[in-house]
Amino acid sequence: MTSLLVADSIVSICGALGLFVAIATVQRRDPTGPLTQRITFALGLVAALFLIRGASWWTNSDGLERLTLCLASILPLAALVLTEGVLRRHASKAMKSAVSVVAILLAIAALFDVHRLLPAMGWLLASFQLVTFAACTAMIFLRERGSLAAVENFGVVRLAVGGLIVVPFLLSDYRELFPFVPVKLGALGSLLVVTMMLFEGEGEEARRRSFLLLAVRIFGALALGGVTAFIEKDVSSVDIFRFAAISVSGALAISLIADLARSALISRAPGLLASIAVSPAAGRGALLEQLSKYPLFATAQRLRTPALVDYDPQILSPALDGRSVLRRADYPWELSATNPAAERLFALMATYSASHLVVMEHEPLDLLLLSVPVVSADPATETALLLVRRILATSPAEAM
Repeated sequence: MTSLLVADSIVSICGALGLFVAIATVQRRDPTGPLTQRITFALGLVAALFLIRGASWWTNSDGLERLTLCLASILPLAALVLTEGVLRRHASKAMKSAVSVVAILLAIAALFDVHRLLPAMGWLLASFQLVTFAACTAMIFLRERGSLAAVENFGVVRLAVGGLIVVPFLLSDYRELFPFVPVKLGALGSLLVVTMMLFEGEGEEARRRSFLLLAVRIFGALALGGVTAFIEKDVSSVDIFRFAAISVSGALAISLIADLARSALISRAPGLLASIAVSPAAGRGALLEQLSKYPLFATAQRLRTPALVDYDPQILSPALDGRSVLRRADYPWELSATNPAAERLFALMATYSASHLVVMEHEPLDLLLLSVPVVSADPATETALLLVRRILATSPAEAM
């Protein structure tokens, strides 16, 4: 088996693994939705194509190679079915009939090995795929925008952009047509697109961070692949390209698997905010007792007005008015360093080795002092503290 086929196989199998993970992710989010079924059909077909293709190269099986071409022939039909689903409208009867008939004929031709007898069949299959993808793209851009919600329109546009991105990668799979391509990149392009599509449910800022992390993963994998290529004595640009493609494909597939595993584990064990949201506890004390089960609040100290006598509550209360969470690192909290309130607050936090002070109530004072480890003091933790504080502030306090 040549190094060319080894590289093609690894990239294809990584693509199949990533697509199967994407299917599982979509199924977890909406297992019974009609669009989910169409996405599952389309992604499942592509994943099966990549997996069987990789296996056919490893085993040099003529039967698996024919089955791969058969699945490739049905791929345009799957693209049309998915486009109809996201647009919530049917394509014209003539278009569906033409795509279905051509897909079936090409699939039959693949099973009977007509591609080996007539090399022009490769051009015909590539042209059929490109024409169908172009027609689906035209359907998307000519859609009735008023019939879809804003979020649906946004998702449709992203699907079209993803389709345009993946086309050059898919063309590299036709080595008979493009023999100069060092490795088939169709699976890698599919991995990129499905990874970006899974960002769709996130907010704008979260998507920006996700794209940044994706870029870091890709550039890191490219660097790793390029460096790994120099294991060989005589390294060519083709070798570097193949190693880089394998590294990026593996990194994207592993990232999708890790993200799915993490979300599955998180769903089994509700997080801090989710636990409080569904908690039957009504009073502030009961909520604090439940919070104490989490490491972040395990050593938290609740101090109310009688326990703050040594720090002059009448001085602290005006200074804390309008504030929710104080970080010790932000001293003097926009107050003068000589301000009695700033001095007392700093002394209070130092006495209890607290990094954060949460103001649950101003009159009478009801404070929560806790120490957040440096490794946990990230924006997500700060946001969680603000949300927990809001929940605690709106909960009834017990009589002192």
